[in-house]
Amino acid sequence: MNFDELEKLRQKAVSYYLYVFIGGLFFIIGLIVLLVTRIEILGIVLAIGGIVTSVLFISKQSKFKHQIKEKLIRKLMIDNCGGDVYYNMNERLPELSEILQLNLIKHPDRIYGEDYYSTCYNGVAFSCSDIRLQEKRVVRDSKGRTTTTYVDYFNGRMLVFKPEVCPQNIFIREKGSMMNYMRGLHKIETELTVINERYEILAEDNVNIYKFLTPVVLQGLMSLENMVRGVLSYAFVNGKIYVFVERNSNALDIRLTRKLDQNEINFLINALRLPLEIIDKLKLNSEYFK
Repeated sequence: MNFDELEKLRQKAVSYYLYVFIGGLFFIIGLIVLLVTRIEILGIVLAIGGIVTSVLFISKQSKFKHQIKEKLIRKLMIDNCGGDVYYNMNERLPELSEILQLNLIKHPDRIYGEDYYSTCYNGVAFSCSDIRLQEKRVVRDSKGRTTTTYVDYFNGRMLVFKPEVCPQNIFIREKGSMMNYMRGLHKIETELTVINERYEILAEDNVNIYKFLTPVVLQGLMSLENMVRGVLSYAFVNGKIYVFVERNSNALDIRLTRKLDQNEINFLINALRLPLEIIDKLKLNSEYFK
């Protein structure tokens, strides 16, 4: 299915807004009939008919949106990543359980996730998804009554890379990140003052870290920071690289009210290519990781 066919699907889904509006209008008219004229049967029929109509077309619209998103994201992934790709808009990153077990981030009271995809690029396997973590907050007023709310403390993307060989216990945190790190590590200073000002780098081995943090990789860190909206952090642990992009959620969201033109498609491509850019900028397919 090409972009023109997907755009036609989007236009059809947008047309359902009219029926949702008509359904809402009938519901309001039904309530007015019940309250003003007291003609109960007519009022109930109008109100129920309006609700059913709105719910039916909202459901149809949601189905079209999911269909468009599924086909569009999968096509863009194949075009940009190549090879075998897996995508499920309703799944979340399975490695989240590992991340929590490693205490790389605070344990949540509620977890939400979507837009999971995985594939292999330049010999490096990766997976990622949107993740939203919430903590429970209970407030008690002067009369002893409690109010419970759930507040986001992480709303962004998590990525996992699996190179052939991975250095151990290296943590690179952009200032302001909530990513945790292990105790007993050494703070590393690089030759670039701008990196030292923006990042906190910790490692177990002072010597081998510099084999990885070459000038090219340091420039790659800066390029990624400028490219991504949000706070970036990296953890090299247990043979994998865990990447956190805080305040960068809904990167693959599709709004039905926006035309599927080249600007919209380019926005999605840039979001999908983030893992590829990380592999290229940090040289994860270099000899250091083999």
